[in-house]
Amino acid sequence: MVYSESGANIALREARLTTLYTGSVVLHFDATFSSLNRNEGKILNLGSVAGFQPGPLMGVYHATKAYVVSL
Repeated sequence: MVYSESGANIALREARLTTLYTGSVVLHFDATFSSLNRNEGKILNLGSVAGFQPGPLMGVYHATKAYVVSL
């Protein structure tokens, strides 16, 4: 069986990856700098079980959750 990616599928995966990854990073750093400016605060990153174990047909999702867990 041969799998191929169309341009639309690649663009969709890139959009999902950008949303999952960039959203977490931007919020994390905004919270960090806000806490530093106030000299107080804590950050709690919430991940999911998907960050600890790969799953079928959802590699991008599981990879981004593993990144959030590692923040």
